[in-house]
Amino acid sequence: MKKIRIAAALLLTVCLASCGRTDDGTGREFFAVIDKNPENLDPQLACDRESYLVIRNIYATLTDTDNAGNVISGAAESYTVSEDGLRYTFRLREGLVWKAHDGTETPLTAEDYVYAFERIFTPESMSPHRDFFSCIKNAKLYYKGYTGGFGVYASDSRTVVFELEKPNCDFLKLLAHPAASPCCEKLFLSTCGRYGLSAEDTFSCGAFYLSDWNYDPYWTENRIVLDRIAANSADGYKTCPSGVHIDITSDRIGAESKNRSVTDAYVISDPSVYIGKLQKNYNLTEYVYGTSFLMFSPDSPMGESENARKALRTVITGDYTEEDIPRAYSVFPQLITTSGQSIRDIFPDKKPPDIMNPRQMWDVFKDEHPGTDFNSFILLVSDDYQYPSVPSDIRDSLEQHLEFYCTPVYENEDNYEKRVSEGNYDMRIDTVKADFNLCESFASAAAGKAGICGDKLYGICSGLTVSKDASEKGRSVTSFEQEFEDRAYALPLTYASEYLLTQSSTSDIWYDPYTGVIFYKYAKRFD
Repeated sequence: MKKIRIAAALLLTVCLASCGRTDDGTGREFFAVIDKNPENLDPQLACDRESYLVIRNIYATLTDTDNAGNVISGAAESYTVSEDGLRYTFRLREGLVWKAHDGTETPLTAEDYVYAFERIFTPESMSPHRDFFSCIKNAKLYYKGYTGGFGVYASDSRTVVFELEKPNCDFLKLLAHPAASPCCEKLFLSTCGRYGLSAEDTFSCGAFYLSDWNYDPYWTENRIVLDRIAANSADGYKTCPSGVHIDITSDRIGAESKNRSVTDAYVISDPSVYIGKLQKNYNLTEYVYGTSFLMFSPDSPMGESENARKALRTVITGDYTEEDIPRAYSVFPQLITTSGQSIRDIFPDKKPPDIMNPRQMWDVFKDEHPGTDFNSFILLVSDDYQYPSVPSDIRDSLEQHLEFYCTPVYENEDNYEKRVSEGNYDMRIDTVKADFNLCESFASAAAGKAGICGDKLYGICSGLTVSKDASEKGRSVTSFEQEFEDRAYALPLTYASEYLLTQSSTSDIWYDPYTGVIFYKYAKRFD
């Protein structure tokens, strides 16, 4: 049995003496904006980004993740892992509480984590998060009504135990997922089916509690107010802000003007706007979170021909006309991690081998499709694709090397999705993004976007969920990418980034581009 003390969050140290500051940046209120009202603040049911942002700030998961995706301390002060990697035992911090909208407090216990996971695997709950935690012992059987024992239980009021079917080297990170938040059975039942749907029916046990949630589609004072839970702030787990005020509006600038406040952190997709006043007042952090691919319509002849796809891959793997475009050769982006390491650091991105005589292979393919007009193909592109010169580069490469003519057609998001669902295109540029920072989530998303359902790829994806260490998971990632490359299911083009802007006077505001969570527990401001 190995004993591990979870390290406290590594916070940015500010040299107060050199700047003449006499405070430590704590006790400030922060301001945020979300576009839409959260759909549901019940962690076991919610799956929209607005809900996730609030949930991760008002519930206490056993572990947290920092700004780089590393696992750090959460509600558990320590844990042990059995030598076979099948049992995790967590010891909760002392004195943590649930807090209601009216200020009433109730102790947080290990049983609350057990009940949350039971809810995930109770059919009546209809939780969308079962697949994430299917590694838990007897979880699938429990869902079918098995009563012989569930792999999550409390040995006392502060100790919760997880038993797994097979080792999972990323299980600690899984426990930072919003769905892994606890749920108190008594408080849950007291809401009579309205849990998480209003401030009165939401109970918080994290850094903050939901003191106000006002939403009316016909009114402009839409907001969420989070206030610090003093009992849940202690050494090594201190909640730095006094609260977070969240405006619900698509007009961030208008909200700032009305409230005479400035948004402390928000996300942009185009870094070119980061100039002038923004550059002076904000810091910019890049998150390389996704990969964009050239994909094929299932009704397109190229979608059926592996040789045609390989010929296309060979002729479009050259340099793009713009030098700063992040060329992708593999499936997984830099931000996907396992066991605290980027998968691209373990297995660096590399260009796949070219095939010999792609033009000859392409001509054979054309001869096999004598009735196909290769002068009128459509390359579908979304308006929000980050690198607008790439579709033209692809068009030029195909014309130059294969005498294959395609026309880039740009559509807004709604029309793009409609055309994809209708198959009204020949090729498309599509960006893959996972639901959570896990190799298996990204692999599943890539296979799903490309329309792949082969048994071999499914088997590799299944292997990703039961890897005992980073090396084993890395080998499964390599197998997945090799199969993707060998069959040229979809052709990697560019990596995709998001950018977090944070006020220059702040520190330790953390962002997760997969769930959309901006995490404020450790945020500080130096005014």
